[in-house]
Amino acid sequence: MKIRRIPDHAYFRDVVLVIGSDKEIQRWGRKKHPDFEWNNASGKYVRFPGRELHYIVVSTKHGKSPWQTAVLGHEILHLTFAILQGSGLELSDASEEAFTYYFQGMFARCLKHIC
Repeated sequence: MKIRRIPDHAYFRDVVLVIGSDKEIQRWGRKKHPDFEWNNASGKYVRFPGRELHYIVVSTKHGKSPWQTAVLGHEILHLTFAILQGSGLELSDASEEAFTYYFQGMFARCLKHIC
């Protein structure tokens, strides 16, 4: 199992990438919060109550494949909306570059951990 802090150079939020088997992820999640359920997912964006950390969780069940990369992107998109909208920025024609640049930067920083 890999657990890596991912730097957020734009909004300075605490982001953690978690990569592991379904069993490892379920065990990890239950240690963080007793109600955590993995449910055989491929990925998940998680915020635990009372914690400032943002977690991107990706299963290794698909191996190092295009699908795993797509799952990572999907979860980072959830993160992007959570961070930027949580900072007061709404998605619009005027703000879309902020969303796409944030996504691009976080995706690149996370991608090196699954390739």
